[in-house]
Amino acid sequence: FSPNLVSLAPRDTAAFPFINFDNLQDFGVSESGDGYFTTDVYSVTGSLMWLVRSHSLKFGSEYRHYIEDASRFSNAVSPQINFSTNWTRGPLDNSAASPYGQDFASFLLGLPTGGTMSRAAAYTEKSSVLSFYAHDDWRVRDNLTLNLGVRWEVEAPMTEAEDRYVSGFDFNTTLPIAGAAQANYARNPIPEVPVSQFAVRGGLLYPDTGGPRESWERNLGNVMPRAGFAWLATPKTSIRGGYGMFYDMLGTNRITVNQVGFSRDTTLTPSLDNGQTFIANLTNPFPSGLLEPVGSGLGLMTNVGQGVTFPFVGDVKNPLNHRWSMGFQRELPGLLMLEATYVGSFGANLPVIRQLNAVPGEYFSTSPVRDDATNNRLTQQVPNPFAGLLPGTGLNGGNVARSQLLRPYPHFTSVQAIETVGTSDYHSVQGRLERRMANGFTVQVAYAWSRSMLEAGILTSNISGFLNDFDENPERVISPFDRTHTLSSSGLVELPFGRGRHFGRTWGGVTNLLLGGWQIGYIFKAQTGAPLGFGNFLFAEGMGVDDIMADDPSVDQWFNVNAFNRVPGQQLVSNVRTQPSRFEDVRGPGYAVLDLSLLKNVGLGGSRQVQLRIESYNLLNRTNLANPNTNVTNTALGTITAQNGLPRQLQLAVRVSF
Repeated sequence: FSPNLVSLAPRDTAAFPFINFDNLQDFGVSESGDGYFTTDVYSVTGSLMWLVRSHSLKFGSEYRHYIEDASRFSNAVSPQINFSTNWTRGPLDNSAASPYGQDFASFLLGLPTGGTMSRAAAYTEKSSVLSFYAHDDWRVRDNLTLNLGVRWEVEAPMTEAEDRYVSGFDFNTTLPIAGAAQANYARNPIPEVPVSQFAVRGGLLYPDTGGPRESWERNLGNVMPRAGFAWLATPKTSIRGGYGMFYDMLGTNRITVNQVGFSRDTTLTPSLDNGQTFIANLTNPFPSGLLEPVGSGLGLMTNVGQGVTFPFVGDVKNPLNHRWSMGFQRELPGLLMLEATYVGSFGANLPVIRQLNAVPGEYFSTSPVRDDATNNRLTQQVPNPFAGLLPGTGLNGGNVARSQLLRPYPHFTSVQAIETVGTSDYHSVQGRLERRMANGFTVQVAYAWSRSMLEAGILTSNISGFLNDFDENPERVISPFDRTHTLSSSGLVELPFGRGRHFGRTWGGVTNLLLGGWQIGYIFKAQTGAPLGFGNFLFAEGMGVDDIMADDPSVDQWFNVNAFNRVPGQQLVSNVRTQPSRFEDVRGPGYAVLDLSLLKNVGLGGSRQVQLRIESYNLLNRTNLANPNTNVTNTALGTITAQNGLPRQLQLAVRVSF
C-alpha cells in the first residue's frame, strides 16, 4: 500500500484493510485491532423467607451494577474500503446494477465507492438496576395452591464515566453555516422546497453542550405483578396456569455509547461530482488525512455532512413482556406423564431504529412497476447549497441529489435514534410426554406449535423495524425467530450390565470395571426453517406468494426463481415498499440433529467417582442447510452454498467428582 495510507495506521497494530464488496466474498480482517474489552457486573442481594400457617412468604432486594470498558476499534488500525457499482453501472448513473461483477470492476479500477477510518477513544459506560420483590405461595387447600407476587425495578439510565458521548439531539437550533447555505439555496432553489422553508438546524448534543448526562429519564413505574395457581383436580390430574409482567433493561448490556467527536470517523469520499472526477482512490483513499478527535468542541457542527445517531427519541420506556400460560398434567400408566399447555406472550415498548431524516413518502412512487421518472427526479444532481461548507464529507461538492434537499435535516445524510414503540406477540401449544427415571430408563418427547409476530427492530443486525423509512409505525411481520414446529426428545438408559444390575450382579474386579456402569444418553431436536424475505422486489407477471416455494426444493433451487422479475433494469427503485420483509409461508431449510453420549461411571469409594464420556454431536453427520440466496437479481438466487451448524464431532471427556 502507498505511504499515504500506511502513514495513517499505527505501526504496532496496523492491519490489512477490510475490502468490502456487494456480491463477492470480502477480504481483509473486519475485526482487527488491539486493545481491551471488559464487562463487569457487581450484585448485592438479600432475601427473607417467612412461614405463616398456610403461607410461604418471600421478600428480597437486589442491586446490579454494570460496567463496560472498551478500547478496541477495528477501523482505527486499518480502513474499511467499499467497492460497489456506483461508477461501473450504466448507461445512466441511476441505472440498475448488473447481478455480478461491477463491484469488482470498481476494485480493478482502484475507485472505491465509500469506506471509513477512525481515530478512536476508550469509554467506560455504566448503568444499574435496583429491585424489590414480595411473593406468597398460599396453600389454600390440600389440592389448591395460589402464587401471588410483585416485583419493582428501577433502572438507572446509562452514562459514560467522563461524559464522552452523544446524549441527545437539538432539533431546533440554527447552525453557524445556515446563513451561507440559505443564501446559496436562494440562488438555485428546487420547486419542492420554497426558499422560506429551507432550514439548516439541528445537531448532536453532549452532556457539556446542553444535552442530558443520562441517556433517558428514570422510570419509577416498572411494577410487575405475577399470579399463578396449581390445582390437583384428581389424584392423577393437575391444572396449572399463570400470568406475569416482566421488564427488560435498556442499559449497558443492550446498547453502547456513541462517542462521535471523541472517536472520530473519516468518511472515504471518492468523488464530489458523482463520478465525473475523483479525489480519492485505492492508492490514496484519504488524501486530506484523517479528522482528528475534538471531543464536543464542534458542538452542533459535529459530523455535519455525514450520518449521525443519538441514544433515544420520544418517551423512553423499558421493554415490557406480558406472559401467560394454562395447561394440565396427567399421570398415565407405566410411569408416564402427559402435559399440554398453551403459552402466550405480548411484548411492548420494544426498541426500533427510527430514521428521523427520511425523504417524505409523498415524493416516492406508488407505481406497481419501476418508475424511472420518479427515480430520475430524486437522483437528479442539483446545485448544492452546502458546497465548500462541509469539507471532508460527501456533501461538499458542487452538486447533490435532489432527494438530499428534501430531507428535514438536509445537512445530514442520516439521523437515527432508538424509539421504544415496537410490539411482539407469541402463541404456542406445547405438549410433553415423559417417562420418569425407573429401572435405569427415562425418556421425554416434547412438541411445540408456535407463531411469533414482530413489530420491532433487531438492533444486533441493524434492522430498523420499518418497511419504509418514512413510515409512522413499524412493520408487523412474521418474526425471523419464528419456527412453526419444534420437536425435541432426550433420554438416558443404564445398560443392564455390572454389579447390582440384571446381568453381572456379582461381577467384580476388572470385569465390572470394563463392562459395568455404562449409560447411553441422547438429545434429538428438529424444527422447521426460518421465514425468508426478498427485499424490495417484483413478482413475475401472473406470479404471487403461493408460487414461490418449489415442489421439490434442493440446494440448486430451493424455491421457484421464476416467480420473480429478475431483470436488473426493471427492479423497483424510489418506490413505496409494499411487499413484506419476510413471508410466513416461504421458509428456508429445517434443522434436525441427533447427539449421542456414552458414559462410564467408576466408583472410587465413598462419594468419589470418575466418569468417562464419549460424546458425538450430530451423530448421523446430517448436513443441515443454511438459508438460500434471496437476492432476486443475483445469478445465485435460490441456491444454498453453506451449512447451518457443524458436521459430526467427537468429544472425549473425563469428570472427577469428590
